[in-house]
Amino acid sequence: GQTLYFKAIAVDKNNNVIAGNAYPVEHYNVNGEKVAEKTLTTNEFGSISGEFIIPQSGLLGQYNVAVNGGYRAYVNVEEYKRLTFEITFDKIDKTYSFGDEVMLKGYAKNFSGVSLQDADVEYAITRAQFSFWRWGGGYKAPFGQGVVKTKEDGSFEIIFTPLAGDNRAVLPLRDRQVYTFEVTATVTDVNGETQANTYSITVGNVSMAISLDMPDQMEKSSDYKLAITAKNLQGENIDTKGFDTICCQDA
Repeated sequence: GQTLYFKAIAVDKNNNVIAGNAYPVEHYNVNGEKVAEKTLTTNEFGSISGEFIIPQSGLLGQYNVAVNGGYRAYVNVEEYKRLTFEITFDKIDKTYSFGDEVMLKGYAKNFSGVSLQDADVEYAITRAQFSFWRWGGGYKAPFGQGVVKTKEDGSFEIIFTPLAGDNRAVLPLRDRQVYTFEVTATVTDVNGETQANTYSITVGNVSMAISLDMPDQMEKSSDYKLAITAKNLQGENIDTKGFDTICCQDA
């Protein structure tokens, strides 16, 4: 019964858009049976767009939309199950170092506020190298796993001790190691519904990152104020003290 929207662009072998051409568009179910069709004409940009209604009584599985008999896009049609509970975590504001014990507190509660009591919480921890100079995922190595139970208020605690890795070669400053530990908690209730959530905490042998916002060049007589900011390993602004040195270089 849901609406399936689609869009396609027609181009020739030289990748030039084809405007003003009519193309048949067909909708097929999981058995490869055609359940709907229409003919659409490309606009000045070579595109067509439209929608199909997925049959209310149709089978679950992979449906597809075909343009001009051959070019297809696939979509999975699944049974919708309304979520009844969720997993949340308390925010960690503290900065940790390697060897410190980390306690991550979470909760399993349904959306009416009722706690999931005495439920198994399966957790898995991965470790990935972190860099202040780039974002994105690196290799996530397995670090730990286990099972804890929820308490009467639906809370649970995952305790682990982050340790540094052996490979320092990819870090610009080789005596400094910073890793992101990703904790994924999974809970299944008595009805068989499973929910999961993930929390990340960054740990290193440095406590902060300092950034300086200044132009490459400035007038000697300008009243430009340098902006120096400090963030902890969780990316939050923090207050700190320090000193700076300004050097004069010959032109």
